[in-house]
Amino acid sequence: MENLTIKNISEITKKVLCNHKLYKDINFFDVPHNKICLAVIREITELSYNEIGKAYNKSWFTIYASVKDTQKNGLKAFTNKVIELVKAEIK
Repeated sequence: MENLTIKNISEITKKVLCNHKLYKDINFFDVPHNKICLAVIREITELSYNEIGKAYNKSWFTIYASVKDTQKNGLKAFTNKVIELVKAEIK
């Protein structure tokens, strides 16, 4: 794997989220794209919530709450699919 930074992963995630094929079962406007991006960053980099929060000038709890929101309300499958696609794009 190349040297991955939060910015690199964020850019790849934005690119993946633009794929219209992802939105068969969920409305594009119902997806919290920023939260999905944070969940992807957390999963791939395995950084602490505090470290990610520092990069975004937010508290660790804000990052934690955002990531946890992506694991409920029908977003879990969508988030996991985005994580898989980003991982595939990185390789």
